[in-house]
Amino acid sequence: MVKKHTGLAYPLIVDGKVHKDVLAELNLTDDWLKMQLRGLGVLNSDEVFFASIDSKTNLHVSLKKENSASLPPIHH
Repeated sequence: MVKKHTGLAYPLIVDGKVHKDVLAELNLTDDWLKMQLRGLGVLNSDEVFFASIDSKTNLHVSLKKENSASLPPIHH
C-alpha cells in the first residue's frame, strides 16, 4: 500500500548526526527527539543511519544495524 504524501520531508539525522537547525525550524527540541527515538527503542542517535521528519512531525527512522546487504548504495 502506497500512501500519498504531499508534504516535504526534511533530513533530521544523517549517519547519527542530528541536524538541530531542522528541529529548530519545526519548533522541536532535543528532548522531544530523544523521547520519540526512545519510543522506537533507539537509545542514541548514533544508532540511526537516516531519519526524516515532515511538517506534521511524522518521523521515519532507518537504523544502521538494519540489514543493508540487499539495499542499493546511498550517497550523502
